[in-house]
Amino acid sequence: MNDFVAKYRHALAGRTFIDRFFKCWALVLPVTSVLVFPSIQGTTPAYIMAFLTVPLMLYAARTKEIKQYLTIAFLIAVGYITLNVCSQFFLSLYGDMDLSSLPLVDPLSFTQKFVLRPTLFTQTLYLTACLLTFLFVYKWYRPSWDPYIFAGILMLVAYGFYEVFYYWATGTSGDFLSNRFFNERYFGSSTQVFKMGGISLLRMKSLTGEASMFAFTVLPYWVYAIHKQRYIIAGILTLALFFSTSTTAILGIVTYIVILILGRKIDWKYLATSAAVLLAVVIIKFETVYSVFNELVLKKLTGASISGSVRLSNMLDSLAFWWEAPFPLKIFGLGFGYIRSTDFFSTILVNNGIIGLAIFLLVFTFPILALGKTSKEFALKAALSIIIVTMMIAVTEYTYLPTWLFLGISYHYLTEEDAISRRLFRLIK
Repeated sequence: MNDFVAKYRHALAGRTFIDRFFKCWALVLPVTSVLVFPSIQGTTPAYIMAFLTVPLMLYAARTKEIKQYLTIAFLIAVGYITLNVCSQFFLSLYGDMDLSSLPLVDPLSFTQKFVLRPTLFTQTLYLTACLLTFLFVYKWYRPSWDPYIFAGILMLVAYGFYEVFYYWATGTSGDFLSNRFFNERYFGSSTQVFKMGGISLLRMKSLTGEASMFAFTVLPYWVYAIHKQRYIIAGILTLALFFSTSTTAILGIVTYIVILILGRKIDWKYLATSAAVLLAVVIIKFETVYSVFNELVLKKLTGASISGSVRLSNMLDSLAFWWEAPFPLKIFGLGFGYIRSTDFFSTILVNNGIIGLAIFLLVFTFPILALGKTSKEFALKAALSIIIVTMMIAVTEYTYLPTWLFLGISYHYLTEEDAISRRLFRLIK
């Protein structure tokens, strides 16, 4: 009896420790432009805490949970290593290939290596942090974590508003926390200005890489807040998305509206009323609306803007390379972390081939199909849908941990209320 009580108390203390750890972690989870050790890439507070989850799990979790965790981690590692061993093997068979047209993570001026490029290993470390985040949340998520999840995104947004107001007052960036550089040249948090009607607006990016990445970070939190009925938080995040003036934000919002329509979550009367109001605004303020739409959407789609031209060029060059590559490389890719295009579709197709793309889509779409119809589950399905669409088209930042946070919560709900096998049976049926 005493042994049972001792085990129960240890499990309870371990669970409490896990909860407290995540609540601290959630506050810095969205931050990507601040390094604890400026000379060492990847040492953001969130990434360091992601790696600390391993000793934490070994110390605080129950034996059964540790075995389940390690089994899943082992299977993921075997699959990942197998895929990359295949890609490197076929890459070595075909000899040197011309990589000059590709948006390599490390340009050829840094290294001429073809097989086992250094970025295969450095990007694997980033992916490891992402997978550790997913596994931790998947195994130990609790609804009591939600307030801290929202607190983390609100802190990020608050700093973003500070930057916007500081720019209005001084005309310069007020970012005093970001200290990240890439390739020793490029600042890890890009300040961008949007001009509208003679007024210069700082595009909100806060402690992320740039405005589109900020929008990509905020979007799943925004949807989650709406369906958790945290309307004040949702309103603040809506305003933040507006100040980002990002095409990614527009794409995410449009995707969400389509999801609401397809899911019959919005009354057609409200939809018709909103459309009528929007049409009236367009008619009354046509020049202003067209100017904004042209700047944010049309120029990027046509390649007329620098951003749009770079995006289009990177995507087409990457797809052309994949299309002309030998068949085995079409299937397995060059290797993880070789290129970083401006869209995840062409990035993963070149890096990991058709198999890599299929695995990514399977992992992210399964919860969308299998989750139930409760408000929270619908929010998770919508959040994952927005993540997939925006990543495939507009951003390539798989390393942003909020993506894996929401994926982990989704899989947690799949296994909490029902076995995955039953969900699969329901889908087949």
